[in-house]
Amino acid sequence: MRARLPSPAFLLGGLVLSAACGDRPPDVPVPSRASVVERLTSPDVKTRIDAARALKGGGDAPAACVEPLASALSDRNRDVREAAAEALRDLGPRAAPALPALRKAFLDEDDYVRWRVAEAFGRIGALADEDVAVLAARAVDAGEAEVVRGASARALERVRAKRNGDAPAR
Repeated sequence: MRARLPSPAFLLGGLVLSAACGDRPPDVPVPSRASVVERLTSPDVKTRIDAARALKGGGDAPAACVEPLASALSDRNRDVREAAAEALRDLGPRAAPALPALRKAFLDEDDYVRWRVAEAFGRIGALADEDVAVLAARAVDAGEAEVVRGASARALERVRAKRNGDAPAR
């Protein structure tokens, strides 16, 4: 029986993440950020998911990641949209330019995408009053998924704490 090898997309994501953590094998080249961003538009779903995950945190060029990740929020695959929202969440306040795309993604049909978007709102922190009102409404909407209600409530706490100059809750 032959051993199954991981997909090239998985290896790419792992190499980028390993390089960011400093544990990349010394003789393995790290793909450029531009090549990872380009993979967000691959026809292969797994490659797009891995690319979004590889861009989490933005590394040394977070601003260059925001626009491609914001575009990925409208991907036809829910896992790609969720991974993009999660990556934007991890960028925190640096993801503020993606707010228009995040607002649109907060209407996504998928609970998990909306959950990650709510988390991103909380990490960005500086939201317009309309965004705060939407978070507040989602936090108490009995028709909303529990995971989204909880994330909305936590995001609201973080936003309010930031507005009041308090340290945001984790």
